[in-house]
Amino acid sequence: MKIGILVSSKRKRIWPAEELKKTALSMGYKAVILDPAELTIIIRGKLIDVIHNRTRRSLIEGDSVFLLRRPDYANPELLFYRIDVIRALELSGKTVINRIEAFLKAVDKIRTSMLLAKNGIPTPYTVVSEEEAPAMRAHIEFGKSVVKPIFGSQGKGSVLIENIDSAWRVFRLHRYYRVPIYVQSFVEHRNRDIRVFVLGERVLSAMYRVSNSWKTNISQGARPMPMKLTNELEEIALKSAEIIGADIAGVDIIESKEGPMVLEVNACPEWKGLQKVTKVNISEEIIRYVISKARR
Repeated sequence: MKIGILVSSKRKRIWPAEELKKTALSMGYKAVILDPAELTIIIRGKLIDVIHNRTRRSLIEGDSVFLLRRPDYANPELLFYRIDVIRALELSGKTVINRIEAFLKAVDKIRTSMLLAKNGIPTPYTVVSEEEAPAMRAHIEFGKSVVKPIFGSQGKGSVLIENIDSAWRVFRLHRYYRVPIYVQSFVEHRNRDIRVFVLGERVLSAMYRVSNSWKTNISQGARPMPMKLTNELEEIALKSAEIIGADIAGVDIIESKEGPMVLEVNACPEWKGLQKVTKVNISEEIIRYVISKARR
């Protein structure tokens, strides 16, 4: 069985991809990191194929499974092309984890918020608009708000707004660049949240992320702390991943006065911080899962 790890690798070495490759090789599987930018789709008659440009080999032939990490993109056409590369693999009968549809649901914060709310998962009060006035009314109602990029991760680009003047400047800037305003009620959380790592139909592990500021991302300096999930939190995390359709998911939960709330579901979660506070070998569990899934 060969494992293809799909990730944009034009940047520096990407830890999750390198870790998965190293682990797969140590477990006796062939593994290779594939950049979607180096793949070509062939459509001829009823045939759909995906070719690696450098080796000119088909990715459809042989016994293989693919792990999807987040593909980078510079413009909408590149984004849609790289999405279609993954779709081509799926249409050709290959197992891709996570499936591209799960990735598309999770990467879009608006869609994630709507799906979670529609299915009864508690989430923060959220307003999204292209105009300043509705966003300003929401901020005034919230008192404190967080403005987030619709597409983004690791807390990058998220801004805490505590007064009307700041809100007005941020909202006007969004309008100037013709970017929708995703404004969310700020939920007090004592600079701590919970990251739950879901694999298939089980919770693999979980941690507290403790920070000196309101942003609790490990990449923003938060510290991982061990924790034991309650049955309620485990159920919320599993249901959230199921709603998105993700086999692998990082579910972010905050403990508010009203009870637990899900902030986001990440379909390409990292686990470097989590691995420091758990005895579970996360990389090995991921490889075992994808091999098992491909053989079903």
